[in-house]
Amino acid sequence: GMLQAEKELGVVGPLINFTATFSYAVCRNCGEFAGKPALGQIWRLHDAMHHPEEYGYTPQNNITAAYEARFVHSFNTQNPATDLQHQFLDDYSATFPSTPVYIGEYHRVPGNQMEDLDTILGLAEQNPLFLGISFFEYQVSYWKTGSEMDFGMFGLGDFVLAEMPYFSETYSIYCLAPMDSPASGMSMPDAVAKVFGGSPIDTTHLCQANPLAVPPTQEGFETVAAQKGDSQMVRFIENTIHHMGGTVSSDGLSSLATLATDFATSGSSESNGDFAQLAGFLGGKPTWVSFDDKAQCVSNRNVGPTVIGAAIAWTCSRAKTFSCGDVPSYCSKNTYRIADFVFSRFYKELRPDPCTRTATHHKGFHDFTRNWVLRPTP
Repeated sequence: GMLQAEKELGVVGPLINFTATFSYAVCRNCGEFAGKPALGQIWRLHDAMHHPEEYGYTPQNNITAAYEARFVHSFNTQNPATDLQHQFLDDYSATFPSTPVYIGEYHRVPGNQMEDLDTILGLAEQNPLFLGISFFEYQVSYWKTGSEMDFGMFGLGDFVLAEMPYFSETYSIYCLAPMDSPASGMSMPDAVAKVFGGSPIDTTHLCQANPLAVPPTQEGFETVAAQKGDSQMVRFIENTIHHMGGTVSSDGLSSLATLATDFATSGSSESNGDFAQLAGFLGGKPTWVSFDDKAQCVSNRNVGPTVIGAAIAWTCSRAKTFSCGDVPSYCSKNTYRIADFVFSRFYKELRPDPCTRTATHHKGFHDFTRNWVLRPTP
């Protein structure tokens, strides 16, 4: 199949490798390695690739040459790393000295991930044919139920980041929550990151609204203020400034930080801090913000394309001075570029005070305002 397809399409240059991933089970009917996990299946495949006629198959192409040049063996296991050398790698290296192998899904669930992964990565360094592992798995597979749910590094939190329409259904996109690894004494993603030489992730804001994606409104302000974080408020205020056609000067970062601290503190309580005050202050054009009266409105790349698409539809249904059917071809390549065209023209209809309008228009307008930022003219 694949070799013939490559031939018919005239594929040239470096060609992809192939693999067939086996379980780590013992195959007692495979002809060889009856008491060894995975090796029996691999041997049977190796034999079939060299003697296809014995298996009732007449290939159209030289599968033996392709196998010898492009094949990588693989298997899945959750066995302890300490099992692999004597159960598998010693015999594999002696029998298949020219074919690399890797573990497609590896995760010893009850083990100390720091110790187990360190051991298996050490085996990859000691055994030239052993390429390493793919850690299994990124997210909990809730649909599998039972013990199959024990493998994921991240579960789903209780905060909905977005709603995703998919054909006739709408699905909630939840934030990610790190799963614990009790034997490791830390979360599973932190343990994996450390073993691979990385840094633990900052989980502080994983299940909080993105301050660059919430609308620059009182609702958006309250959402960010409730997070009680200066860094989140800095990002929200700077995003609001971008909506107003401004940019923070390099020497204004300390002033921005001070302003964010004030509003993060007051906005998270019942005191007087609110978005109207913030917008009023920024509207006074503080010296550390540069405003461009000719700034162009473009789509907010921090918002998902599904949301952007809905905002395009909302905007097009209300446009008075232009038609969305006139989008030029060079702007129709993707959702964001279409939005650049539509939003920039709709913004001209709203000027000179779009930020004030966000406090008085209905929710549809609030959804629209979260999707654009102003880009200063070159």
